[in-house]
Amino acid sequence: MKKSLLGVAVCAFAGMVIFGSCKKDENTLATGPTLTTATITGKLTANTDLRNDTSGVYNEMVPAGVTVVATINTGDWYRNKSRSSYEYANKVYSTTTDANGAYSLSIEVADQAVSVDLKMSEFYADQQQDTTGGVAPSVKNLRYYATALSNFDVVSTESVIKDVTYKN
Repeated sequence: MKKSLLGVAVCAFAGMVIFGSCKKDENTLATGPTLTTATITGKLTANTDLRNDTSGVYNEMVPAGVTVVATINTGDWYRNKSRSSYEYANKVYSTTTDANGAYSLSIEVADQAVSVDLKMSEFYADQQQDTTGGVAPSVKNLRYYATALSNFDVVSTESVIKDVTYKN
């Protein structure tokens, strides 16, 4: 009986030594990509004054405060996505236009192309219309303006200009 207990104790000790000395590689934290910035700028315009469209369409700047949103998938930061079923988070950047319809966004990118979805908020504005050929004051009609989603790629330290014209 003593020999059996001694044998079991020796086996248990040997197992603890063998399995207890293994390093777990999964405890090592993976380092993420090195991120830099890219800049997206542009001007937003809409045809809010029909009185100056005598020989073509002339667009005016959108009002200040129109929201511009850029969305990227953080999975684009990684070259070799180790788990294809892993859901990478989206990262959202936003800004608003100034009084001249201009906007500027700085987004984080890695050393390869990142796909950007760019969306501008809708807005209502009075559209100036001259219905009397200049004889009477112009008429204002409230109009709804919207744009489509724009998708494009951006690479590290790149500056991209995206001017957008609203439709009503």
